[in-house]
Amino acid sequence: MRDYAALPRSPGVYLMKDAAGTVLYVGKARDLRRRVAQYFIKGAAEKGGWKIPNLVPLIKVIDYIPCAGEKDALLLERDLIGRLQPFFNAMWKDSKSYARVRLTMSEDFPRVFMTRAAGSGRHSPQSVPQALRAAGSGRHSPQSVPQALRAAGAKGDLVFGPYPKAEPLKKLLAYLWRTGFINLRRCRWDFSRAKPLDRRRIDACLYYHTGQCTAPCDGRISLRAYRALALRVRRFFEGDLDALSREFRRGMRRGSAARDYEGAALFRDMLAALAHMAERTLIRRLDPAAIDWTVDRSRGATRLAELLSLKSPPLHIEAFDTSSLFGRQPVGASVCFRDGEPHKAHYRRYKIRTSLPEGGSDDFAMIGEIVGRRLKVLLKSGEPLPDLLLIDGGRGQLSASLAAAKRAGVDIPVVSLAKEFEEIMIPGRPEPLRLPAEDPALRLLQALRDEAHRFGITYHRGLRGRAELGG
Repeated sequence: MRDYAALPRSPGVYLMKDAAGTVLYVGKARDLRRRVAQYFIKGAAEKGGWKIPNLVPLIKVIDYIPCAGEKDALLLERDLIGRLQPFFNAMWKDSKSYARVRLTMSEDFPRVFMTRAAGSGRHSPQSVPQALRAAGSGRHSPQSVPQALRAAGAKGDLVFGPYPKAEPLKKLLAYLWRTGFINLRRCRWDFSRAKPLDRRRIDACLYYHTGQCTAPCDGRISLRAYRALALRVRRFFEGDLDALSREFRRGMRRGSAARDYEGAALFRDMLAALAHMAERTLIRRLDPAAIDWTVDRSRGATRLAELLSLKSPPLHIEAFDTSSLFGRQPVGASVCFRDGEPHKAHYRRYKIRTSLPEGGSDDFAMIGEIVGRRLKVLLKSGEPLPDLLLIDGGRGQLSASLAAAKRAGVDIPVVSLAKEFEEIMIPGRPEPLRLPAEDPALRLLQALRDEAHRFGITYHRGLRGRAELGG
């Protein structure tokens, strides 16, 4: 795919492949479309050193995997590079490591500091990606950073991150030290309850004499009280940021009211740093089959955009199906996929309200009813409309759904998929579209259609069973 304009404007990972399907390069992006476009703009070859002029002529396919955020993309990129070992990553990608915060809970008197090493140290603690993979129960079990850290155990050092942006983190840590929120020792001396620090080093410590340290080395603070300070820092980096966020917002408002714009800007930067730290990071244990499956869904969305002449890939698709038995217990169902994954919060079931013929059904009226009801609810709630609607059925069901969308005042792409020959009906196209069985667009539509059918038939059988039992 060279039409990078079809890529979403969202975070994710992209995989550049040659004609044989070999992965040449894996990269991450905050904005997939903008990042990939940079490889093909005029003059890119001159600015990219050896990598771009050698890489670009080989690229025949660009796959992508949408991610929840920049940190999610970072972790997935690292996982894929380690797993796939792409040639251009191995040869030219820099050895940059990302900023992390280490809390040395393995010590009696912990320290906190920024580091770019994921797992070095006396106790060889786990990095966040390692902890996540160790804690994961399967490829479909996302875990947050705090969960993974708890799974890694509190006896060893804790490593928070990675954070793609180091500068905001530095400023935030400096502020927390200055205000006393972080009040742990800053020295790197190796001491413990069993191994006290040499008195000469205590007397030579600037932090000790200026009162900038709680001085656990001199017994000024008990072990229990000091560990409580460390646990406060831990809670902060695990995401307990609300109180500090409120404080920063108040400071920004006070600075603006007093026309202290420099001070207000400082608090604004601190809020941005908190938001960067609070971004939820999800990672899944992906085996090669799962990677292929995820990429296939993304490729299917891109292929649909090409086939249906959409401006961008339909990453949010809802599918509709109806079910009844001789007109009894008529029901409908709709399911939702986002980024190729089921989004079950938007699954809906419907009892059909339309009057049906005695002992029969009206598939067109039923599908039109549930499409109209779903669209009205979405419009009333203010939630974003889907990028595409998929209807289970043929030309008649498609026409009924288009009419329902028009009555709701919604202009949205709608297609249908007929079961018998797996034909795609497209408005304005007289002949159905037939795709090869291996086409990723067809596979994505089939997955949606089958999920809508499964969800709807389960509901119908449940109602029918209760009716037969007199419930």
